[in-house]
Amino acid sequence: MTPMKKRFLAAVLALCFSVPVLSLAETVTLPRELYEKYKKLDELRDIMDIVQENYYEEIDEETLINGAAAGLLKSLDDPYTFYYSAAQLQDFLEYQN
Repeated sequence: MTPMKKRFLAAVLALCFSVPVLSLAETVTLPRELYEKYKKLDELRDIMDIVQENYYEEIDEETLINGAAAGLLKSLDDPYTFYYSAAQLQDFLEYQN
């Protein structure tokens, strides 16, 4: 095998073995504005983790998320804007029928 073919074969093998490794990477490129938004959501996630780890009794993550969503909309101080959890919405729809 000529030196040129050996180098070509080595390059192909290196590429074949590196592609699976590259595909396992968890790197995502985001616009700066979106990145900053997600950083703020990380703060909320940190608060949820602290509450779940340190609250005196076990607390359901869905309860925390529903409370956060309700609080977010309540902060608008608009009497016509509110949040229903999936269960609350189902109850509301059944009551309407």
